[in-house]
Amino acid sequence: MYTVTVLLSTYNGEKYLKPQLDSLINQKNVKLKILVRDDGSTDSTLKILDNYTEKYNNIEYYATGNIGPAKSFLDLICKAKGSDFYALCDQDDIWDEDKMTVAIEKLKELPEDKPNLYYSNLRIVDQNLKFYRLAHDKKMYNKNKYSALTENLCTGCTAVFNRKACDMLTENLPEYCTMHDTWVYMMCKLLGNVVYDYTAHISYRQHEKNVVGTGLKKNSIKVYKERFFRIFKKDLQPRYQNAVNFEICFRKYLTEKDRDKILKLIHYKDNLHCRLSLLLDKDIKASSFYGNVRFKLHILWGTV
Repeated sequence: MYTVTVLLSTYNGEKYLKPQLDSLINQKNVKLKILVRDDGSTDSTLKILDNYTEKYNNIEYYATGNIGPAKSFLDLICKAKGSDFYALCDQDDIWDEDKMTVAIEKLKELPEDKPNLYYSNLRIVDQNLKFYRLAHDKKMYNKNKYSALTENLCTGCTAVFNRKACDMLTENLPEYCTMHDTWVYMMCKLLGNVVYDYTAHISYRQHEKNVVGTGLKKNSIKVYKERFFRIFKKDLQPRYQNAVNFEICFRKYLTEKDRDKILKLIHYKDNLHCRLSLLLDKDIKASSFYGNVRFKLHILWGTV
């Protein structure tokens, strides 16, 4: 039986934490450990965790102050040792009992000496678990590995990765990354393998306190407008920041072509030639037409 460590970061999660933990405990045909890091909760989250750790010997938690979700999950990854596979987990969803076994079956087919990642579709539900829609109405996958420089297609709470990925993440921590799931996706996409499952094995709860969410309904005009105006915000530049840190952390693993592509993004603002080179690159592009147009506008405006 394969061993799995579930990595869960909590923050004032008292309202939905119990059913989330119960759905983890009910996973079938895996030897499961649950490692929780609390990110400074002020509600009854710690009391709930105390009760569960007393009841179940495969649950462990620690609390070392507020550092935000990205750093909290990276800290969990650093402390997770010895399992065959690792899964990222939010504090407010419900996992199907076969979520881990399905992911492992997919990951087993990939070479163990590479960092490998599984991610899947999601069922969008409201706070009372009423189903609204699937998050992906079509396959959310791109064979082109350099698309990872422009977008993250993996929703973190569906992510499962192998021991090699965990080891590489632990040994190569970034000074900055936009979000933990983006960092894991970039590493596995560029240096290993990524497998996607169109079937949803999780109920992705949407409520008023989601840190990151997708909304009950499909993207509205308001959402598209917000994304459009984000193009002009000079202070963000998340893809550039991720690329800089990725090149520093994983330089020794990169092929010459990989490094050339990453450096093209890093240096795109050096001069007009560099900007045009990135703009016209046939590999560094997003999956969708709209996503690619938006990426091109970021290049032109200097906010990649």
